[in-house]
Amino acid sequence: MEKTIEINIQDNLLNIFTNATLDDILKSMIKLDIDSFTNRHYEELQKNKRGYKSEEKKIEAILSIIDRENASAGTRADGYVKKLKNEFFNREQKYAELFHEQYLTNLEYHFNVRRVYGMSYSIENYDCLEDYMNSLYLLLIKKYDPKITGEYNPSKITDIKLKNDHYFSIYKDKNKIELYEKIGVIYQTEKKNTKSVFVKYTFDFENDFFELSYNENTLKDLCNPTIDMKKIILESADINKTITSKFKNEKSATLTLYSRIKSLVESELYIHSIGDQVARIALEEMNNEKDDATKFNNLKTFNTENEAFNKSPFELAMYKLFKEDRDLMISRILGENEEKDTGDIEKFINEKFKDFDNHSVGMSVKFLKNMKAFTKLKKKYHIINGLEDFIFSFTVRDWEVTKSTTKNQERLPVYTSDFYWHLQEVVDGIKLINELGLHVSTVIPSGEKFSQEIKITLSNDHLIFIYYQNDKRISGRVKPIKNTLKISEARAQINDNVKNKFRKIISEKSESQ
Repeated sequence: MEKTIEINIQDNLLNIFTNATLDDILKSMIKLDIDSFTNRHYEELQKNKRGYKSEEKKIEAILSIIDRENASAGTRADGYVKKLKNEFFNREQKYAELFHEQYLTNLEYHFNVRRVYGMSYSIENYDCLEDYMNSLYLLLIKKYDPKITGEYNPSKITDIKLKNDHYFSIYKDKNKIELYEKIGVIYQTEKKNTKSVFVKYTFDFENDFFELSYNENTLKDLCNPTIDMKKIILESADINKTITSKFKNEKSATLTLYSRIKSLVESELYIHSIGDQVARIALEEMNNEKDDATKFNNLKTFNTENEAFNKSPFELAMYKLFKEDRDLMISRILGENEEKDTGDIEKFINEKFKDFDNHSVGMSVKFLKNMKAFTKLKKKYHIINGLEDFIFSFTVRDWEVTKSTTKNQERLPVYTSDFYWHLQEVVDGIKLINELGLHVSTVIPSGEKFSQEIKITLSNDHLIFIYYQNDKRISGRVKPIKNTLKISEARAQINDNVKNKFRKIISEKSESQ
């Protein structure tokens, strides 16, 4: 048996995860060599005369035995530290490697907020994108640790020796460079356990997005001025400001992290916001209009996709997602009669309102069609039963004048709301959705289906994806996955899918301009 140096895993690394998450990691390590664990705990396993109906049941039994044999009188984390050291890390290196891999995977679930920006770069001086990505990858390694020479091997979570040690690891695959960083630690108080604060930076070359991921509550605790026992493991680049002053709240902390990484890569890549750049130009043009009446008219006639795109590409993208969902819903409600209903309504409008122009006819047809769908839906609510992908909230705004939010407080489909249907004309006129609440599903490689609730908001110069950690209203739609490793895998997949949709919409509009 291969022996390893003793690994002293820190409790502050474990406290950011629940018991269920840590148990899932332990189960995966047992599964890595189940025969070895079966032999080691053979006598205890034989006490169950009925045997074990599946490998999963045997793994659970082995974990229960490990729990009993490593009972700890200390904290919850102390118990897991003891189990990891005694049963896994001090036996073979492969367990520490798997722990590290799955720790990073579970951070995908831990990071419930993702801030998404645009990024620009040129591969003119490189043979291909892969060569460019290699150059950026090496630049990040050098910036983070100038002492590294030769081949870079990312440090493992288990390499962290002290609570306030700084940590980073950088990974590159075909379309992404991902950088994990431990930026702080919050020490134990009467109400809270010691815990580490991690963030992740993602350079997504498939969608040309830069992404900053973190856990909202943990970052807020690091910024909370009433919590004295904490340490931010970063240095301030500004001699006139302490790092603590740059972490006075979530907004200033994320701006600091964003500016820091932006500065590190500026020689190779420019991180920015597509929406911010285009919108600023549009606002300047609007403000240059001296006639207030002209400004008002510009707002009132703001109803083409190109105008909407020039104002705010991301908000137009949310509108396009909204419209696609609504069209599918109307087709679901009206069924095979949709085309005939549209024709009948258009014929009626043309006969009764001969002075209507084409635009007025089109708007009237859409309004009556929406009302027909809503009327039918009120009589047959079962039409939306079992929906796996739907909208539960949205906010529409007309740039400077006002905004309106419609949402279902229970995060159920918003289609049963009167406001949803009566706002359609306004939504189609403005074509700017500022916030969108989505319930989306995906199928992971194991064949299991996962459901996730997301709120997407445009904030100043970037998109914010907020992932709800617990979907308590999932019953009857998608059977919940309990394994947090699979949940993390599914969330990463959903995050990529949603970003792909945004990139596709923005790219298509950019090319058509």
